[in-house]
Amino acid sequence: EVCRTTASRTMKAITTAAEGEDGYKKPPWKFVGRALYQLNLVRVEDAYQFVPRDLPIVNFFGYTIGGLYLARYDQSPAGKMDEMVVLAGLVWDPPVSCAWASHVFVNKQSARDHGVESCGLPSRIASFGAQIKGSGRVLKKKLPWWTHKAGERFMPEVEDVGVHIHSEEDTRAHICSLSLPTVPAGKASAVPLQIALPSFSGRTKIRPQLLKYALDLKAKVRIVKPAKIEPGSAHGLEEGNRAHALKRILSGRPVLAMSFENMEMEVGDPAPVQVKCKSNKKPAIAPPAMSEEVLVAI
Repeated sequence: EVCRTTASRTMKAITTAAEGEDGYKKPPWKFVGRALYQLNLVRVEDAYQFVPRDLPIVNFFGYTIGGLYLARYDQSPAGKMDEMVVLAGLVWDPPVSCAWASHVFVNKQSARDHGVESCGLPSRIASFGAQIKGSGRVLKKKLPWWTHKAGERFMPEVEDVGVHIHSEEDTRAHICSLSLPTVPAGKASAVPLQIALPSFSGRTKIRPQLLKYALDLKAKVRIVKPAKIEPGSAHGLEEGNRAHALKRILSGRPVLAMSFENMEMEVGDPAPVQVKCKSNKKPAIAPPAMSEEVLVAI
């Protein structure tokens, strides 16, 4: 057994070196890249398919705020990496609120393992594929944001860029397809923003306690048109009510979509916390401030 464990650790070390990763050493963990953060209206009952029932959800007349976070990191503890986080809703933690991640998809094994074992996140391995649709008109020397190189414009003018996400751990379940927004040249200047965002995780088999960790982010933020999201079958990923809820979360009415350019994000080590407000005590209907909306990342 000792030999097997040692061999496993050796293989992980070899894989880490081969991928050019720094590894998840002492926190905080740093991520550099770009992201799309889209907020959708989500029914509270759909959110509770994934949020523990004893946690109070911020309730706007039967709806909460969920959506997704799609990122491409040029640098991370796992090296270059893609990530998509499905946000089921906002959990009330007076005086702030935190987004709850129902699903986390990454394309690096070390990131998946760290998310599950250290952060208490529902992380899965997934594949990300991009395809340019429409007439294929692309400005010269500029590429779609999903495939552009560091230093190039975040979202040049293109007709349509589709990103398809498949979960490789669940019989290659098709999670969704997204038609990403674009920003015509010279329009909608990005605004520098630096915020501190606490995040919830945990309540999993491996990390059963409720966890909370610090997340500090700075980026140039740009308001963009919402991405068009087509939920997939997700066959093998979720079943029954949870499968229907996942589709409705992804296809909910968009409230706000933002691009994060030149993003630098630091994530702290999760620590156990106690629930301050029980779900049977409904919180007042009051939308959280911008600084209280939470990005969730590994």
